[in-house]
Amino acid sequence: MEFIAPPLKTVLFLRMKISNGVSVRGALCEYLMSESDTFRDEIMSWYQKKQAHSDVQYQSPQFFRRQIVQTIERGLRGEPVDKILEELEQEMIEISREDIDVHLERLPTLMLIPMMLFQLPGFLMILLGPVFASLFQTLGVQ
Repeated sequence: MEFIAPPLKTVLFLRMKISNGVSVRGALCEYLMSESDTFRDEIMSWYQKKQAHSDVQYQSPQFFRRQIVQTIERGLRGEPVDKILEELEQEMIEISREDIDVHLERLPTLMLIPMMLFQLPGFLMILLGPVFASLFQTLGVQ
């Protein structure tokens, strides 16, 4: 799970633990101890502030990060979150697939750049070399 987006990794981890019978608080604590990425650090900071002051709200410009933290908060209050985590997981996987498709569509164009820079000059020399040689021979230039 090295190259998975941190929010998706968080949802997968929490969902797996909750489906195995671990409480949301236990799954969250285990996640905070086992993972290390920027999103984990944000959640850790929010959770520590939340324990000190119960009215702390998580602020993030990214929609899924806010949704994940709001879902965790609901789970900490005792509400069922398994279906919400499943929906978030499906949406995030779909968005990841769309993002991969966009990158794959651009790949052929990007692969033309090295070919144009490195192979085209060689092909031109092979094609135009004899033409220039005969031209110079005709003009008498050595």
